[in-house]
Parts: sequence; structure tokens; C-alpha cells
Amino acid sequence: ASLWAGETGDHVLTLQGAHTDCVNHATFSLDGQRVGTASEDATAVVWTLAAAAPTLYLTMHSHIVSHAAFSPDGELVATASWDETACVCSSHTGRVVARLEHDDALVLSCAFSPDGSRLLTTTDTNAAFVFQVQPQ
Repeated sequence: ASLWAGETGDHVLTLQGAHTDCVNHATFSLDGQRVGTASEDATAVVWTLAAAAPTLYLTMHSHIVSHAAFSPDGELVATASWDETACVCSSHTGRVVARLEHDDALVLSCAFSPDGSRLLTTTDTNAAFVFQVQPQ
């Protein structure tokens, strides 16, 4: 994943070495200090921009991870996967706090609500789902 300066278009930083296959999606934490990446190698990675280094590897999926999203407070990271699940994890420890099953559907994307209380997912079955996220 590469970071570019919006004002100038200059290349700022490349995040590499943590994934072994194509990176499908990258997202900033709301504070802009971390990046989450989702990959076809069935992992998601949380990076600290200041160090330009991975700080957390999420390996709970068994198929392509198509999307990742940070909660508004940055405490959680959600992942969407072709293994028919979305997972919500601590963005600091990687502990899975919720595994959301989607029967016979590849999970394509995920997004937290503005207050972080819900997770929206989309699937390849032309459907969107809303899940309540339990406070930690």
C-alpha cells in the first residue's frame, strides 16, 4: 500500500512486506495514525504510520480478506472475508470480539456506523446486513 500527499501528489510512504498476496483494500484509522490493509493472502494487517511497520497481524480468516474498517474510536477493526464471515477484533491485541456468519455469502465490505455501535456488511448475494456491536 502506498501513501500519497493529497496536495502535491508526491509519494510519501510505502507499506510493504507484511502480505504475501495482493492487497485488496487499505483504510486509515480516524486519527490518521494507523492503516489497516486487507489481502488475498487471507490476512489483515494494522500498521503504525510513524514507524511504517506492521503492529498487528489478523489471521482468523480462511479465505481472501476483501475489506477492513476501523471503528470511530479506533479501538476495533472489522474485516470482511470470502470465508463467509466478518470479524470484529481489538485493533491493539487482535482478540476477536465478534465473528459474524453470513451463510453462503462472500462478505465484500464492512463499515462501522458513526457512533461505532453497528457494523454494516455487504455480500455477493446483493444484500447488506447490519449487526449490533457490543461495547467492550
